Amino acid sequence: MSDLSALIYELLDAHADTADLAAELLEDPRWGAHLDYLKALQRTGREMLTRECREVRA
Repeated sequence: MSDLSALIYELLDAHADTADLAAELLEDPRWGAHLDYLKALQRTGREMLTRECREVRA
């Protein structure tokens, strides 16, 4: 794994940790919407990084 890939995974993990911590604030509908947005970004980022790593190896 390249240094860039490792950094991106670390950022995605930190992002997920933030979403988990903020989940307690769901009483505010804005937080709920923002957490949905964060989770979608995490999913998309991980999928894109996985595809990119596979293409580099091929």
